[in-house]
Amino acid sequence: MATTDTTARKLHIVDNTIVVKESIPPKAPPERLNGFKTLRWWRNRPPSNAAVSFVRKEVLVTGADSDLGLEAAVKYAKAHCTLLILGVRTVENGERAKKKILKRSKRLCDKFITIVVMDLSTSSAVERTFTEIRGALSQYELTLDIALLCDSPVEPILKPTYDWETPLQLHTLRTAYLAWLLLPLINTGKPSEPGHLTFVNSTSRGAVPRKWFQDNFLRKKAANSSYPLPKSYQSVKMLGLAIMQGFARIVDVTTFNHRSYQVVVNACCPYLCKSNLGRNFPLHVPGTINPLQYILARSAKEGARTLVSATALDHDGHRGF
Repeated sequence: MATTDTTARKLHIVDNTIVVKESIPPKAPPERLNGFKTLRWWRNRPPSNAAVSFVRKEVLVTGADSDLGLEAAVKYAKAHCTLLILGVRTVENGERAKKKILKRSKRLCDKFITIVVMDLSTSSAVERTFTEIRGALSQYELTLDIALLCDSPVEPILKPTYDWETPLQLHTLRTAYLAWLLLPLINTGKPSEPGHLTFVNSTSRGAVPRKWFQDNFLRKKAANSSYPLPKSYQSVKMLGLAIMQGFARIVDVTTFNHRSYQVVVNACCPYLCKSNLGRNFPLHVPGTINPLQYILARSAKEGARTLVSATALDHDGHRGF
């Protein structure tokens, strides 16, 4: 099975082409470990940095104003990407992220960075966001090589809008719609190299029991707004993985029919990382979460290595998690 962890595969640049070679797979935590002990085990074994060049690559990173998204954007800048589109919540956040990226990447010119304000609140807002992204590419007559779709903040309150709870809207439906709009833009001008559509997901989707799949899982999830937050998060991640697999099938069919549509579609999990994804919770919640993150979580820098590596895998990374 393909994996996005750089400790499992070695990535090499040969004539400006990313080549993935098999290596010894990472050891899994001992079976006797569970819960917090498993997280601690993974925390002490972060993935290594992949020596990958993104020269002549145009990259979109959503959630690029903080945490994993920002750290991934820094890595793309350090790897000399041609264009870096930052999907951020506000222009001010984007400007702050831009300054951090320039400082840490030590790139003198800022022309390669474009800021796009992300709005996934409604379908029309997603379409406006897509129009801005397409405009940023058209301005330089470029196509998109990599779309890395990172998480938006976790929503503590399930607010039914348009018959869909908020986490389901943001993390699943709106993200899927944005990916659907972006897919035709990815790698349209470089048939010799695969483009990448990568979703940030979570291994917590593995906690979803089979009995949840009775009838229509999406309909059942939408109808039950009384799910507790952990159950809601796990089911949203399971639906997210199903969406990734759906996009992979679309690519497979189109490639089979036309022999020209080459996009690697995959998902990755950075494991628990220090982040501010719970910033929408009441103040007492971070006070509980932050000490646990300090003990059990990888740094955002370490987690971003998995994200960037997932977007560097060759065709054997297609459909991978």
